[in-house]
Order: sequence, then C-alpha cells, then structure tokens
Amino acid sequence: MIAQILDRGEVRDWRALFALASGDAALRGLIHEVVRKVALPFPFFWLAALASLGEKVDYEMPLPQPIEI
Repeated sequence: MIAQILDRGEVRDWRALFALASGDAALRGLIHEVVRKVALPFPFFWLAALASLGEKVDYEMPLPQPIEI
C-alpha cells in the first residue's frame, strides 16, 4: 500500500503520509525500504523527504529502474 501511495498518490496523500512518518520511525523505515526496492517516480524526492525527517540516507545506493514495456 505504501508503494501505491508513493507511486499513484496525490499531494494530499503524500502530505498525510509525511505527517504520519514524522512521528513514526517504523513507518519511515518502511518507506525507505520501499524506495530502495520498488521502481518509483522521483525516488530521490522520497529520500530527501526521509532525510528531512532525520533518517540516514545513502544517495549513492543503486535504486531500481522502471521496467519498460
């Protein structure tokens, strides 16, 4: 569900998720894991959002690439 929100959500959904994540370290960890494993649009945006919440982020790590059909 987190991947779907990050991929297809609207700004209001992202704001709500960010607000929840600001007070929940487990949720931040889950979001970080999803960004590392699922090809999403704007993965560096999500990594920056996590970093702004205090998460340690490695911007050099390889991220999944979208599959072209």
